[in-house]
Amino acid sequence: MNKLYLKPIKRMVIFYFIGILMLVHQESVYCEPSSTTVTSDTRTTSDTAGTTDTEYSLRLAHGKYGMVEIKIRNTMGYLCPNHFTDADADVLCRELGYKGGFAYLLIREFDNGLRPLVSRLGCTGTEATVHDCSNVIGGNISDCDVSISSYAAAHCYNNSGYEFRLVNESTPGYGLVEMAIDGEWRPLCGYQGFDYNSRAIDFICQTLGYSAGSFVSRSQRNPVDDVWTTHLSHCEGDISILLGCPIILVPNEQPYDSRSSANNRYRWRNAYYCTTGLLPTIKCF
Repeated sequence: MNKLYLKPIKRMVIFYFIGILMLVHQESVYCEPSSTTVTSDTRTTSDTAGTTDTEYSLRLAHGKYGMVEIKIRNTMGYLCPNHFTDADADVLCRELGYKGGFAYLLIREFDNGLRPLVSRLGCTGTEATVHDCSNVIGGNISDCDVSISSYAAAHCYNNSGYEFRLVNESTPGYGLVEMAIDGEWRPLCGYQGFDYNSRAIDFICQTLGYSAGSFVSRSQRNPVDDVWTTHLSHCEGDISILLGCPIILVPNEQPYDSRSSANNRYRWRNAYYCTTGLLPTIKCF
């Protein structure tokens, strides 16, 4: 056969075998899927390593503080308040980029349309993220007490948590109550629910090194515009949580109720009375 015809045939054979080798190589490549973790003001984690497949995001209603909102599998809800702890709040706040945080119970005056999704997080306080805690699984609310009139809430900080002091003390253990969060001191008002709330007063006095305390009077007008804790409700649940009672820690932090103007008036009424009214004096012993 003429050599001129053999050269093109050889080139076709070579290209044919090269094509087969490339096809075999592509089919032999295996890509291992990986789980993803995205961190921002809310956190989204996809976990495919264990027996559960949980996607969740967490946020606080007011960024640095407020009701804990949790989203699981595209459903928004809240944490059961009767098992929320300082350890849970501390891990949650560190996950959101803060130094730490503490838990409190936010008064629930009306239904905001959300439902409980998680009964308890089960954090010990040493975890890096809420995902590392024992129970961030949606639907496990068998021991959730929905009758409690509060939401699980947290306040994050970058320097220090909360502390109390008594000012204008005429005698040791006697004076106006002030509270600091992250180093910011404000009067504690408690316009409704504080004066006869021995549980909350005992909590304050115990953090100051006393055994218990009692309400004395309201005699001094508030000299500043900002206060902590405008309202305290009926005490229920864990006494170790802040003040041991459902509270409004930051004025106007209750969820906005688009269905009721009366509920919205309640949100600012106590804040108004706290900034224009008299402050509480207590005695610790």
